[in-house]
Formats: sequence, structure tokens, C-alpha cells
Amino acid sequence: RNQLNAVTSIPKDFARSNEIISDLSDFASLFPNVNSIGSNSFIETPMLNQMKLPKALVLIEGAFEKSAISNVVFEDGGKGHLTIGGQNFKDCVNLKTLVLPANLIYWDNYTTRGSGITKIYIKATVPPTLEKGYGDNYNQIDLFVPIGCASLYASATNWSAFKTITEYNFDLNPDNVE
Repeated sequence: RNQLNAVTSIPKDFARSNEIISDLSDFASLFPNVNSIGSNSFIETPMLNQMKLPKALVLIEGAFEKSAISNVVFEDGGKGHLTIGGQNFKDCVNLKTLVLPANLIYWDNYTTRGSGITKIYIKATVPPTLEKGYGDNYNQIDLFVPIGCASLYASATNWSAFKTITEYNFDLNPDNVE
């Protein structure tokens, strides 16, 4: 277990095209100190269906493109500023809902292009920097933000591109998002 705690990064191409990995819902508890996940780490993984990412995470680069992932959970309570690099969920057609943590500060382009995402819940009270690339399908995604933050998101660069922006009470959590 101590060796798992010592792991702080998942290297580029770590499980690329792996046909065995399916359930990583315990990833955050097994690797609590992982702060970066390299590009293509889980790209084209046809069996990967879920993963829980640790709160220590501050950088994730194009990790899940073209994977079968249907559930990604970012653990709450991160102290560092999280950056989501480009193409992370590009062509992830099974992924319908994404819940992003409060410590997100930057979201790069092509992250949702070709994905099945229809709902994004974001816990950040200050809109992160959001890049928009060709094919990012924000206009097909309903965005849920903390109570009192809808106007901030609507006026922030690129956030108004979402289909809807709705305030959501994360304390009451009526949709049971993690």
C-alpha cells in the first residue's frame, strides 16, 4: 500500500488500448497522491467504464479520448488548482454526465468534441478559463453551476455557449451527483 501512495503521476500512454481494464472506481483510494495523468493514458480502452480521480489531481491531459468510459468522478476537496487538458473526453460516446470539482481553473479545448455528454455539473464558484475548439459541442450540453453563479458563468468567456446554464444546490443534491 505504501508503494501505491508513492505514485504521483500516471505516465503518457500508460494503459493505451488496454482491453482488460474496466472498473477503476477505486483508483482514488488506491492512488490518493496522483497529481497528474499523462496524455493518452487511457485512450481507446474499450472496456473501461468508470473511474474515480483523486483530489490530489492538478493536471489531466487527453487521458480518455475514444474510451468506453461512462462514469468519471473527480474527488472533491482538492487543494491545488486543476487543469483539464485538451481532448480528455473527446469521442467518449458513453459518457453522458460529468461532475467537475470546485478547484477546476482551466479547461482546454476539444474536451467534449464527439462525446455523449449531455450534462455537466461544475462546483467552481468562479468560472474557470474555458477554451473552445472546433467541434466542441457545448450547445448540446446543459450546465449546472452553484447557487448564485449562473450570471457569472453566462457572462464569462465561452461559457454562454452551453445549451442552458442552471443553478444547482450541491448541498441538497437532488440529482444525486457525486
